[in-house]
Amino acid sequence: MGGPELEAPLRRAVELSRLVGDSNQQARAQVSLSFFLAVRAELAQARSLSEELIAGLGTPGSGTYSVMAWTNIMGSLVQQGDWVAAEAAYQRAHAAYDEAQHAEHASLMGGNFSVLAAAWSAHGLWFRGLADQALQRGHEALEVANRVAHPFSRALALSYLATQHALRGEHALTLDYARQAQEIAEQYHVGYYLAWAGMLLAWANAKQSPSANAVVAMQAAIEGFHATGARLRLPLYLGMLAECLGDVGETEAALAALDQAFECAGRTGEHWVDAELYRLRGELLLRSSANLAEAESSLIKAIEIATAQRALPLELRATLSWATLRTSQGHVDPHEVVEAPLARFTEGFDQPDIVKARALLAR
Repeated sequence: MGGPELEAPLRRAVELSRLVGDSNQQARAQVSLSFFLAVRAELAQARSLSEELIAGLGTPGSGTYSVMAWTNIMGSLVQQGDWVAAEAAYQRAHAAYDEAQHAEHASLMGGNFSVLAAAWSAHGLWFRGLADQALQRGHEALEVANRVAHPFSRALALSYLATQHALRGEHALTLDYARQAQEIAEQYHVGYYLAWAGMLLAWANAKQSPSANAVVAMQAAIEGFHATGARLRLPLYLGMLAECLGDVGETEAALAALDQAFECAGRTGEHWVDAELYRLRGELLLRSSANLAEAESSLIKAIEIATAQRALPLELRATLSWATLRTSQGHVDPHEVVEAPLARFTEGFDQPDIVKARALLAR
C-alpha cells in the first residue's frame, strides 16, 4: 500500500487530472495520492491534499469522495495527536456515508471507508479517555465490515481493534483480534494487514512470554512492515519494540529503538504517542539506574505532553510511573499525584492502568 514505486505515477495522475481531467478524475487521483501519503506517514501532505479535495467538491460535499477525504483528514489528526478535531472530522465522514457507496469504495480504494473512519477514529476516543465509547465504535466498524461481507474491510477493522487493545495494555485480546486479522489477510493476500497483524502478535507474545527469541520475532515483524513501504504508526511500533527489549534487559538497544521512534515522530509529525515514548524512556533509565534525574525528567515530560494533548490514559500511565519513582524515594504520597488524573476518567474502569491506580490508592 505504501511502496515507493507508486509515488511518481500517483503524483503524475494528480497533475494530469488537473490539466485535462474532469472533476471525478481529479477527485479520484487526489484520493489515491492522499491515502498513499497517509500510509507513508506524510501526514501534512495527506491532510492538505484532502482539504483541497473537500474544497473542490463544492457545497454538496457528500458522497464517496467526501467520505474518503474527511476520513483521511480525521486519520491525520488522530496520528498528530489532535483528537478533538479528529472527532469533528469523523462526524463529517460519517454523515456523508451511505452503505450504497460500498461497491464504489471497494473498487476505488479496496476497503469500506465507513469501516476505516469508525475504526481509526476509535483510537482518538481512547486517547481522550472515552475507552468504552472507543471499543463500541471499533466494534461498530467490524459490524459494518461483516454486514457488507468484505474480507479486506474485516481485516482492517480487526487490525484496528487489536491495536486498540494493545494501547489499553491487554495482551490476550490483542492476540485474539490480531490472529483473526492475520487469518483473513493470509487467505486474501492482503500484505499490509498481514504485516500489521504480525507485528501486534509478536508484541503481545513477547509481553506474555519475554525472551530473546520473542524480541527477534518483534524485530523481524517490524522489518516485514517496513518492507511494505508503510511508515504509519512506526513510532508506536518502535516503542513496542523498546518495551520488549527492556523486558529482557536490553536497555541500550531499547533506548536506541526509542531514539528511532522520536526521530520518526519528529520527521512525520506523528506525535500521538510522544508521551508514551517519554514514559518508556524514563522507565528504561530507572531500570539501568544510570541517571535518576534524567529518568525523572523523562517521566515529567511524558506527563506534560499527555496533559497538553488531553491524553488521559497516557497521563495516568506516566503519573503511575513517576509516582512509583517518587514513592520509592520517600518523596511523595501516591494519593497526592494519582488521584487527580484518575478522577478525570468517566468510563473504561476495567482497563489495566485504572485497575492498577485504584489498587495503589487502596493500599
